[in-house]
Amino acid sequence: YPRIAFRNLFHDKLGVDLEDLGTIEKIKAFIEKNGLEKEIDISGRVSWQAAIDELYKKTIRKKLIQPIFVTDYPKEFMALAKTKEDDPATVATFQLVVNGWEITKAYNELNDPVDQRERFEAQERLVMEGDEEAMPYDHDFVESMEYGMPPIAGWGMGVDRLFALLEGEHNLRESIIFPTMKPRQKSEVRSQNLEPLCGISGSRLPINIKHQETETDGFELGIDRKQAEELVEKYVSDPVTRLHLLESEAVMQALARHFGEDKEKWGIIGLLHDIDWDLTKDTPLDHCGKAVEILKEAGATDFLIETIISHNCCWEGNEEYKNKVRENRLEHSLAAAETVTGLIIASALMQPDKKLASVSLASLKKKYKNKAFATRCDRKIIAEIEKTGLALDEFLEISLKALQDIAPKLGF
Repeated sequence: YPRIAFRNLFHDKLGVDLEDLGTIEKIKAFIEKNGLEKEIDISGRVSWQAAIDELYKKTIRKKLIQPIFVTDYPKEFMALAKTKEDDPATVATFQLVVNGWEITKAYNELNDPVDQRERFEAQERLVMEGDEEAMPYDHDFVESMEYGMPPIAGWGMGVDRLFALLEGEHNLRESIIFPTMKPRQKSEVRSQNLEPLCGISGSRLPINIKHQETETDGFELGIDRKQAEELVEKYVSDPVTRLHLLESEAVMQALARHFGEDKEKWGIIGLLHDIDWDLTKDTPLDHCGKAVEILKEAGATDFLIETIISHNCCWEGNEEYKNKVRENRLEHSLAAAETVTGLIIASALMQPDKKLASVSLASLKKKYKNKAFATRCDRKIIAEIEKTGLALDEFLEISLKALQDIAPKLGF
């Protein structure tokens, strides 16, 4: 059968170089320029790979009727495939395409642990941004590879597609004894920018193990609940960030009830802790730096500002705060609370109905222990709750119930 490189297909079939479609914006412009909007919708694609793959499948692959080997895919397409020595942007791979269907996929296995780790990290970011086809980080696999992995290659064949071709069927379900059925309505997966959901910003913050009982009863915030809502309305436009703030507020209020603290004050702190995230998510080193400016302008007290910035570590801003460490019950609670929300929401998304009500405490505990699940939800930060005197299991129970109580508001 003939062979052709993936990038050459675009030049031969669409008259465009793949390099000229290097961003999602350029792909959109190409689609509009060629009047393909009705055939191709990439509005829900969060990665370049997903967008270019959609364009390929809808315009090129469906026209590859005679058997042909498509080779040298961009490395973004295959997280486990080894790059070519003479072209690091592509991987040593081929696919056999017949009648517009992929029949066989084969590639040299990546055996470089450094490269594999970087690719998993890139894939995991896509997973949490909502790319359903991206691959989650497999820590055990990378660790095993570090001990040594020989050169290896493998291939797989879609036997159901092969039989469909032999039988002249156009629907794969006709060649599968028990075909899987897709849901009538595709469930919406939250596009999750990982950092605000899982407490990434706090993962490397130095922690003072000295325990201090600093309650909020004797401290003023300078901002009431209404003002906090107004700040969220003004500075937070991303619906995912807004949900995360509501989730953090709910867990903080539940913790306040448990500790006999001021529920409203603790809730406000949870609601405002990522007030600047939408402004700084592309420059995370500025995270909390903008928050200081926003909160000071709104009349927040130093107590509120210092408590909020304590959840973050990657900020190299104001000298006054850059060495801040978490050292009391409130600060440990905030860090643990805003981080555990990501774990709980991720657990809900794993349920068939995507509902918080379907998440059991036992299941959540297992997810917590499984470090390969929601890997960016730092377990060490969640475990900080024990510095407050609250047992981890009880904290998970309190937090889960807090989010289940506001599930209708969250859409879960």
